[in-house]
Amino acid sequence: MKARTLIGALIILCMVCSIAYAERIYTLNKVIELALKNNTLLKEAIYNQKAALEGKKSALSNMFPKISADYNYVHLRDEPFVYFKLGPVTQKFVTGYTNAYSWDVSIVQPIFTGFALISQYEMASLGLDKEKYFTKQAKLDVVFEVKRAYLNVLMCKKKVEVMEEEVKQLKSHLEDAKNFYGQGIIPKNDLLKSEVAYALSRQKLVKAKSELEIAKANLNRIIHRNIQDLAYSVQDIQGLPIYSKQLKDLIKEALKNRPEIFVLDRSIKQAKVAVKLARSRFFPTISLFGKFERQGDDIGATENRFTNEKNLMVGINAKWEFFESGKKFFDVKKAKYQLDALEQKKETVQDQISLQVKKAYEDLIVARTNVDTARRALEQAKENFRVTDEGYKVQVNTSTDVLDARTYLTESEMNYYVSLYGYHLAIAALHRAIGEY
Repeated sequence: MKARTLIGALIILCMVCSIAYAERIYTLNKVIELALKNNTLLKEAIYNQKAALEGKKSALSNMFPKISADYNYVHLRDEPFVYFKLGPVTQKFVTGYTNAYSWDVSIVQPIFTGFALISQYEMASLGLDKEKYFTKQAKLDVVFEVKRAYLNVLMCKKKVEVMEEEVKQLKSHLEDAKNFYGQGIIPKNDLLKSEVAYALSRQKLVKAKSELEIAKANLNRIIHRNIQDLAYSVQDIQGLPIYSKQLKDLIKEALKNRPEIFVLDRSIKQAKVAVKLARSRFFPTISLFGKFERQGDDIGATENRFTNEKNLMVGINAKWEFFESGKKFFDVKKAKYQLDALEQKKETVQDQISLQVKKAYEDLIVARTNVDTARRALEQAKENFRVTDEGYKVQVNTSTDVLDARTYLTESEMNYYVSLYGYHLAIAALHRAIGEY
C-alpha cells in the first residue's frame, strides 16, 4: 500500500514537473504578449496618455464656474477715524476696529475670453490624440525589440548547438589521431594540432553558452522579468514567409500608418490653434461674478457697529489690455512661424520614412538571397567535411585537412543561421517601417 502511494506521488510530481517545463517554452506570440503587458516603456506611454486625458478634463473645467472663499484678519495700531467739520467745530469720528475680521465666498463664470478657453481645450484634446499615437509608436518599438531579442536567443541557441557538434566531431577526430599516433602513422605535430583544435573548440562552446545566457537575460529585460531567470527555452520559427508587396505600396502604407505622421498632423493642428490662442489676447475678457461677504470685530465677523456686517453683490467684470508695446503681434508671428516649421518637418519626416521603407525592403531582398546562398554553401561544407573525415581515416587526408573542413563547416552553419534569422529580422524591420506589428 505504501509502495502504491509512493508511486502515485512520484507520478503526480512528474506530471507537475512536465507541466511546469512545458510552460517554460516560450513562443514568439507569447513573448510579445508578455512584453505588451509588462514592458516599462509601454507603461510609461500609457501613463502619459492618462495624464493627457486629465489635462483635457482640466482644460474643459476652465469653462465652468469657479468658487472660492477668503478670510482676513487685520490688526491696526490705532483706531481708524475721520474728521468732520461742523461749523467752527471739528469733530473726530471712529470708523472701524483695531481688530477687523472679514470673510467672503465668491463665484466667477467666464463669459468671453477671446476664444482663449476653447482654444486651450482644443490643444488639450489634440495633445491627448498625440499621446495615443505615442502609445502606438511605443507598441511598435516594443514588438520590434522583442522580435529582435527573440531571434537573437534563437541565433545564440543554434550557435551553442553548432559548437557542441564541433566539439563532438573534433573529439572523435582527436581519438582517431591518438590511435594513428600510437601506431606511428602520423607525426606528433599532427596530434598536437588536433589537441589544440579540440581545446579551442571547447573554449568557443563556453563562450557561446555565455552569449546565450546574455541573450535570454536581455529578452527577460524587455518582457520585464527577472534577468537571472534563464530556465526557459524559445520555440524555433519554422518556414520562410514570402513578402510579395511592391515597394510603392509599402511606402504608401507607411505614410498612412506610421504614428509619427499622425503626431505631426496633430502638432500642426495644435500650432494652428496656438495662432488663434495668441490672437485671443487682442480681445477683451468678460466674466460674471457673485460675492457674499461679512465684516466685523469677532472671528465670525457677525457684529459690526460701523457698517452692515454682511452684503451680497453680483456684477460683470470686463478687462481689455489694448496696448503691450507690440507683444501681442510678436506672439502671433511666433506662433505662425512655429506652424510653418512643423509643416516643413512633416515633409522631412515623410521623406525619412520613405527612405526607411526603401532600405528595409532592399535589406529583405538581400536577406532572402543570402538564405539560399548560405543553404547551398552549408550542404557543400557538410559533404566536404564528410569526405575529408573519411579520407583521413584511410590516411588520404591530413589532420590539417580535417580541421580546415570542420572550420569551413562551422562557418557555413553559422552563416546559414545568421542569414535565416536575419531574414526574419528583416521582415520584422519592414513591418516596423510601415507601422505594423
